[in-house]
Amino acid sequence: FELVLMVLFVLVLAVMGSAAGGILQDSLGLPERTGAAVMLVLVVLLTFFGRDLITRVLASWSVLLYLVFLSYFIAIMTGLTEADVQGKLDWEIEASWMVSGLQYALYNVSAVPIILYAARAIETEQQAYTSGAIGGIIAMVPGILFHLSFIGAYPDILAADLPVYSQFETLGMPILYGLYLIVLFGTFIETGAGNIQGFIERIDTWWQERRPVPLKRIHHASIAGVALVLASLLSEVGIVDLIASGYGGIAWGFLFVYLIPLFTVGIYRIVRDRPNV
Repeated sequence: FELVLMVLFVLVLAVMGSAAGGILQDSLGLPERTGAAVMLVLVVLLTFFGRDLITRVLASWSVLLYLVFLSYFIAIMTGLTEADVQGKLDWEIEASWMVSGLQYALYNVSAVPIILYAARAIETEQQAYTSGAIGGIIAMVPGILFHLSFIGAYPDILAADLPVYSQFETLGMPILYGLYLIVLFGTFIETGAGNIQGFIERIDTWWQERRPVPLKRIHHASIAGVALVLASLLSEVGIVDLIASGYGGIAWGFLFVYLIPLFTVGIYRIVRDRPNV
């Protein structure tokens, strides 16, 4: 699990860096490597200040992300005409839809153990069930709305590296477009910092089981720096190639080393150890 997790961890950072570099290059004319470097430096800085700050950033930035996205969705849908959607609702269901959906779920659900540090306030089963249900809705509603917002640009949108980014470019709303760039770039930073913090939490636990002295902030920043350097080198491949070649194989790895054990041995142990009431 740890080996597959580390591969995914570096791959996610590489995708974030590649995407961030591409966005700053398109919007501000900066070299792609500059954009990636800025994002990676900010991730290290955020990681240096630790769990509490990252948890607050994850929560507050998500609210801002939702507000900007809802504004985008309303703007894109109200601008559509009947001609824009004519014939585009007759979608074809490809044979690989189930496999693709399963892969997407597998490499996303692997983040659960990584971000448990952000769920320390959950103390009861009821809170866990409620939080899980709300979290699932919050995560999936934007995905559904995103797909609906692509109707007018289909099928050309399939060739875009970042489909939502392309949609914002065509909206002709500079203020909303600028807000989106800020929110998107910040989301890359918080995603990178959130993943690194989860990785550091695992290393901290392992270290404290063996040493009386916990790791210091400078150690955390150094771990983040090494991971980000590796991700920077990998990001040279490009975002599309990274996603196409990396995520699919990793998804099957998590199926066998994480989900199958979790839903067999894990459930058995929960039932076995549950106190009789």
